[in-house]
Amino acid sequence: MRVVAARRERGGGVKIAFIGSRGFPGFLAGVEKCLEEVCPRLAEKGHEITLYCSTKVTTKEAVYKGVFLKRTPAIHTKHLDTLSRVFVASIDALFRNYDIVHFHSIGPALLSWITRLSHCKTVVTVHGLDWQRAKWGKLAKACLRIGEQAAVLFPHRTLVVSKPLVRYYREQYHKEVLYIPNGVTLQESLPADQITKKWSLVPQSYLLFVSRLVPEKGCHILIEAFNRANTDKKLVIAGESWHSDDYVAKLKRMVEKNPNILFVGWAEGDLLRELFSNAYFYCLPSEIEGMSLSLLEAMSYGLCPVVSDIPENKEVVGEAGISFSVRDVSNLVGKINFLCQKPETVRKIGLAARRLVQKEYSWDKAASDLEKVYRGLLKIG
Repeated sequence: MRVVAARRERGGGVKIAFIGSRGFPGFLAGVEKCLEEVCPRLAEKGHEITLYCSTKVTTKEAVYKGVFLKRTPAIHTKHLDTLSRVFVASIDALFRNYDIVHFHSIGPALLSWITRLSHCKTVVTVHGLDWQRAKWGKLAKACLRIGEQAAVLFPHRTLVVSKPLVRYYREQYHKEVLYIPNGVTLQESLPADQITKKWSLVPQSYLLFVSRLVPEKGCHILIEAFNRANTDKKLVIAGESWHSDDYVAKLKRMVEKNPNILFVGWAEGDLLRELFSNAYFYCLPSEIEGMSLSLLEAMSYGLCPVVSDIPENKEVVGEAGISFSVRDVSNLVGKINFLCQKPETVRKIGLAARRLVQKEYSWDKAASDLEKVYRGLLKIG
């Protein structure tokens, strides 16, 4: 305790542990991508960062990008993987003299009470209302609803990634939470190379969907709309199953008679950059979101975003995007037909989208805002 107090008084770097994700590198879901951007930035600011992670991260290094990786065992089943890993991590954190323990997502928030037993300050970030996701059964949904409440009951500070989540917690629980949005890293566009060799894709010849293939992302809505649309462009679907093999099988049956719809699997690195760089527009027909990192990334490449009109999507795109009524196939067909005949409109909206994310969504700002939260909790300058 005396060591921690002395460190706080000096106003230097603090010891921060992150719990709740599978970690990085090697996992590309939203929470993992968020932490891969934020944790190294906090380490560069002089803080000691420990990431409790899965044993399946794809590096053998103990320190990656300045972040200490603490591999944590788990029971590797759909329902127990995260919870068991978080439980082990939380118990371990009790004895590590951290200043801050930061949980991510409402499932892990269930166990955030554990670190309240120690001297450290506890923070939870809510990335979305996970109980709404189709993959969970009744019992899992009930547990996640409790986690939603735990996210404001147990920690010293609750953070959320979108303004609709701020409103939700205010209206549902009469609690004020702090908004710190996700960010994006602006990338230079890449010419079509691998995508041409692999799938004969050329610039502006395809519409793009990038996401996990789960029902709430609405890929089935997009496929049905594209099958009915009047366009000679292709539809590229970049993603893979996430405990959703039956759903993916259904999607592939839907495209059997349309050779212009391509499933390209999970894409990353330069291959993903090429897909973003050369698409005509990007479509996200999701029914549920927190704040989509894929949407932010598409906009950063200057792609016109075509999104379902749920609040989380409309908040991101603002006036720099096209929205359609969620789950409304006919409405989406009309948007596709219109935009495929208006390349200049698509280009202008895409440029506005890039300017918007460049101005509003920054990982550097997210890391700085987190640092302010931590220092405020510890009452250090």
